[in-house]
Amino acid sequence: MMIFAGPMGSGKTSLMYALGRYLSANKTVMCIEDPIEIVEDSFLQLQVNEDSGMTYEELIKTSLRHRPEVLIIGEIRDSKTAQQAMQAALCGYTVLTTIHGKSKYSVIQRLKQFGINDLEITNSVNLISYQRLVPTINRMELFVDLIDTEHIKEFIDTNEVDNNWTQMIKNTFQDGYIDEDTYQEFIYG
Repeated sequence: MMIFAGPMGSGKTSLMYALGRYLSANKTVMCIEDPIEIVEDSFLQLQVNEDSGMTYEELIKTSLRHRPEVLIIGEIRDSKTAQQAMQAALCGYTVLTTIHGKSKYSVIQRLKQFGINDLEITNSVNLISYQRLVPTINRMELFVDLIDTEHIKEFIDTNEVDNNWTQMIKNTFQDGYIDEDTYQEFIYG
């Protein structure tokens, strides 16, 4: 499972679709969203419709019967969706999804709030990406802070965090690519 976090408009869905396209050359990609944001002919896309009983969790269960090799889940919003996504990942499916969080570490805390235990997280989540578009002097730049399986387990065991994000923003400020106001706005994610 790969989880993408960041504010609205930071490119989470675009990145998931780019990865899905890359993987779809020789794999079946199934996508569940609310609503479908990007139409992709090479994916089997399903749209959530809660009025018809087609919730994230029901569509995930249904999609697994079709055995997609890659499953894109638009967003983990609740414990039922989180449980279904974890089960899919634990069963060997490649799962790409988003979740609201203000850092790579807050994603782990959100999963725990949804009832996912430490063992499930360490056995299913391979990568967490926190990303933001930051206005630099000349353009908007995508800043990405990643945590992999080894560091996810380390965080769960010790609750110690690194300062990659802070250092990345600080270096960008010191190199003159962002001003003081931007530095203060983005220093904590």
